[in-house]
Amino acid sequence: MVIPGECGTHPFDTTEAETEIAEGLLAEYSGAPLGVFRLCHAVKLVTMITLFVALFFGGIATGSAILNAVIIALVIIVVLFLSVALLHASTARLKINQIFGFYWTVVTFLAALSLVLAWFGL
Repeated sequence: MVIPGECGTHPFDTTEAETEIAEGLLAEYSGAPLGVFRLCHAVKLVTMITLFVALFFGGIATGSAILNAVIIALVIIVVLFLSVALLHASTARLKINQIFGFYWTVVTFLAALSLVLAWFGL
């Protein structure tokens, strides 16, 4: 849930609310500049997913370095990208207070739990 929040996709795309906001970058751009702007968001999403896979799924061992580095990583990247795309397609935009509530409760609790587990070496 942090990757869509960082990349600004559904349900965390409050900054790009076309119906609520009548100013900003998306109101000014059309055609090729808007396409480049959307492409930058897509590249950021792929980069975040790839970074997540490199950091948290780096310990998968298949016995071959080529299979480890390329095939399994690509499969995990595709699965994560499809899960983010499914989240994007199946959810609506959240309100700002719902976004802050999510990050201040769920994500903060998980970060504190991760800190405690790292402290005990788990």
